This record gives sequence, structure tokens and C-alpha cells, in this order.
Amino acid sequence: MRLDFNGKQLAELPDCLVRCEWLPKPLPGETPPKGRILFACSAAGGGVPFQEHLDAIQDACQRAGLDFNPDRDVLRSLTREKLAEALADTEHPVTVLHLLCHGVLTRDKAYGLVLSPEDPYEEPDRLDPSDLRRLLPGRVTSLRLVTICACQSGDAGIPSQILGSVARVFHRVGVPAVIASRLPLSCKGSVTLVKHLYSELLLGSGNLRKAISSARLRLMREPGAKDWAALQFYGGEEDEAALRPFDPPEPSTGPAPRPDLVLVCHQALSQVRKTPGHVDAPRLLENRHVEEVSVDQTQALGKNRRSNLSEQVRRLTRPGGELLSAFSKPGVELLYYGFPLVPFAVLAGYLARATQHVHVIEYDREKERFTWDESPGSAYPPLEMEKPVLGPGRAMQLRLSISSEVKPADCETVLPAHDVRADLHFKVAKPAFGIVRREEQAQAYKQVLRSKLNQYITEIDGINSIHVFAAVPVSIAFLLGQVLSATVFPRCYVYNFNAKAVPKPGYEWRLSLDDAVHNKKPFVHIFKTPHIPGDAP
Repeated sequence: MRLDFNGKQLAELPDCLVRCEWLPKPLPGETPPKGRILFACSAAGGGVPFQEHLDAIQDACQRAGLDFNPDRDVLRSLTREKLAEALADTEHPVTVLHLLCHGVLTRDKAYGLVLSPEDPYEEPDRLDPSDLRRLLPGRVTSLRLVTICACQSGDAGIPSQILGSVARVFHRVGVPAVIASRLPLSCKGSVTLVKHLYSELLLGSGNLRKAISSARLRLMREPGAKDWAALQFYGGEEDEAALRPFDPPEPSTGPAPRPDLVLVCHQALSQVRKTPGHVDAPRLLENRHVEEVSVDQTQALGKNRRSNLSEQVRRLTRPGGELLSAFSKPGVELLYYGFPLVPFAVLAGYLARATQHVHVIEYDREKERFTWDESPGSAYPPLEMEKPVLGPGRAMQLRLSISSEVKPADCETVLPAHDVRADLHFKVAKPAFGIVRREEQAQAYKQVLRSKLNQYITEIDGINSIHVFAAVPVSIAFLLGQVLSATVFPRCYVYNFNAKAVPKPGYEWRLSLDDAVHNKKPFVHIFKTPHIPGDAP
């Protein structure tokens, strides 16, 4: 990622640390363990710089006065059994696990680790993310840092790998900080990393932000290598203790102050009469300052809806406008809700981007207010995808049936079947209004959409655009926009359905998300004469 103001890449900035985070937070109240480094190594996949790593760790520990005994704290010829036993040893808890081995693409097309086999005459053991997850305890409580010196240990492989990379597996089971390599890692680069990482942690600031930055800057000076760009870090955004594995800060005696919450109310179809209150979302709204931002487009999109569409889209994407100003506020949490048009809600999520966590809340028609069902154990219908239907075209047709059924015949009036390469239909068992009743449900649907879209955009060749036909509530439309904002996707179009259209309901217009963001007109296309299936377009 190159910065406009100085021409440098983001990773070149001193003390810059990009974090990947598995959103569930660590359990509170865990006692920080005493410092112990466990060095685990396997050369089953070929030669590794074992002695150089050992010397670097031993030298840093000796100078810092940290007890490190090679007879006790080094696992040579690492096997699955040795790794599982070491991490389950409560008498000698491990603070930092340093893994040195080769990375490999497993049979399931996931990147894993090459470990030593139990029988020395057998082939090397290929440990994939699923196997690793089964080896680890249900929740790791002693580990504070895992450093994985293995090629592509931060790469999940094909997008369908639900667990992600081996690095993310460690983070998901509770390890606050994980360092891995997103790309192949050279032997020389791994030695530079271990020297400067542990030197800064044990003899310098003790902070991972500084340690990773220091190691990366040293790696940048090595000619020809790209190891500096390969480093990947997993750590919670608000977990400062994750940055100090050997010297975590003292736990606070009182509850940490919660950041301000900005309520972004988006109105277009109709106006919102009552904003969410403490009784509607107590977990989100209690004990914090709340600020309200209103984006009201109801009057502008009243009787002259079609003629004002472009102007109102530009209002949403304008730098310094209400929406982008709210999304760019530093140090706050966001809650998006209201009654926007579906393409406008998708555009709002697209502007918020996939990297920003934004809360959503739905309107309860029975209670006549915005609220979530907070009762424990409430079940919800899963969002499932039918088997993709392939065709001769180049467009991916994405149908979402949650509030009502999205019928292929309606889509074909504006997107001919011969233009479609793949028809992906996501639906709940019985589409109806009011299906989405919990924020966890909305986020779960988002993960399904993200996983499947990533999978099929990779597996199906020749797709040059995504066309969205969504009968969904506002929360899902917004979260879908965040999914579509990922850079892996081609040009995206969102279609607006008018149930009151004359002479019959149908799709009236579509919005190009990419053109709208870049103000490349015309970003709104209004369908004057619907395409009749069977006719020439």
C-alpha cells in the first residue's frame, strides 16, 4: 500500500504496525504467566537455521536474565505429539512459543507446517490448520506470543479454508499475539527477525510494536529479499497487553472507559421516528457518550426519486459529507441503522470498508422501534447457498433472499441469462420480513457471504462484474457492502426493486458502487424498457 503524500509504502513507516484481529476478545481476568520461551524446531522439510535461532534466543535471554535452558526449553525434531504435550504442560507453562520449520501446501490446498514424523522412516508430517486446531487446547491461557518462522504460515491458501492460516488458528484459541509470514521467508531473513525481535522484547522497550518495526527495518536493508513485506501480526486492537508478552501492564482496577458511540441514522424510504435507546441495545449503549448523525434523504427522494438519484448518491460519497465524516471519526464506535434504499445501504457499507467494524441494528415491526432480541439462546435460521448455476457470460449474479424470494425471472428482465457466468443464490428456508433479530445473526450471515464469494470469485474463471439482487433488511445490505469493498472483487452493481412499480413490480435502476465512489458518471443506470426474456437485448 503506497502513501500518496510521500511515495512510501505503509510498511516502511517507522513504528507502524498493521494488526489482523480475530474479533472475539480474550477472556478477562487471566493472570499473566511468568516468562518462558519454548523453541520448537523441525528440519523434516529440509535444512533450517536451527543453531542461529538458538544462539540468538539464548544470547538475548542470558543478557536479560531470563531463564532459558536448552535441555528443557528446546524441542528438536518437533512432532505433533511433542507440540501438544508441551502446550498442555501446566507445570511449565509457555509464555512465548518460537516455531522454526518449513511451510507447505497441504492436500486440502491450505498452507501448513512440515513437522517430523513419529517414525523417522516415514515421510515428513504435513500439519494443516484443521489438524493444528485439534492439537491445541480448547483455549490457550499461558501463551502470550507465538512466532512462526515458516514460509506462508500467515497464508490461508484457498479462501474456503474456514479456519484460515496456522497463525490465525493460534490467535483464535486465545493467543494474544502471533507473528507469521504471509509470503515465503528466507533463512537469512528469519535469523534477522529472531535477533532483533527478542533483543527489543527482552533488552529494549519490551513492546512488540517497536520490536516488529525494528526487525522489519533491518530486513529492508538486506538486498534482494522481500522478508520485510512478509511479516504479519495478529493482535487485538484494544489489547495493549498483547504488545508486551514478557511484561504485560497491570490490570486496571476499574472498568475501562468505553469509546464514544456515533449513531448514523440513514433515511430515504421514510423517516425514523425514534432512535435506539438503552433498552433497545443495552450491551452497546450503556455507560457511554452517544452522538447522533442523521443522513436524511427522504424529501430529496420523494416524488422525483429517479431524477434525484445521482445527486443523492453524490451526497453520500462526497468527502466531508455527513456519511464519510461519521465513518472517519477517530476513536469512536459506529452504529448504522435507518430506512435507506437497499443500494444506498450497500453503498454505505462499501464506503465504510471491510476493515472497519460497524454495529448494525434492525427495526422491529411488532415493537415499532429499532432493537435487537437480547434473550439468551435464541436460534435463527442459517443462511445457505444453493448450488451455483453456470452459464456462458462473464457476470456473477448474486441473489439474496432473506426478506422475500428473489426470482431469476425478475433478474433476467435487466440482466439477460446469456450474460451470466454464475448465479449464486443465498437464502433462508422461509424468507420473510423480520428474519434478522440479533446482531450476531447479521454478522454470521456476513461471514457466510464473505467466505462463499471469496471462494467462487477465485474458482470460477472469466467473471468481470458482480450484479446484486437483494431482498434483505438494512443491516444485511450494509454488511454486504462491506464484504463487496474487498479489493479481490471486480466491478459491483446493486439493483433496486420497486414493489409499487406500474404496470408491475420490477427492477427500476442500478447503482455502480465503484463508479459512485470515484464519481465516474453515470454511476446510476435507470431501466426505461425492461428486457423480456427470450428477446434480443
